[in-house]
Amino acid sequence: MRNEGLGSWPARRARKTPHRTALIHGDDTVCYAELHTRTTKLAHALRALGLRRGDRIAYLGPNHPS
Repeated sequence: MRNEGLGSWPARRARKTPHRTALIHGDDTVCYAELHTRTTKLAHALRALGLRRGDRIAYLGPNHPS
């Protein structure tokens, strides 16, 4: 399996088991299909800001699914 980065993991899981639970936070759950949709939207937003493959970004914040 090729290393396609962190974003490939939700995509693979969404194809195999889209309705299984990916995240649990309190009483809220997110399935793999929704996680894939959210990560894809984030990737497109970052690309629109000018980030490209190989660029590095960081996030510093609370451990929260949002």
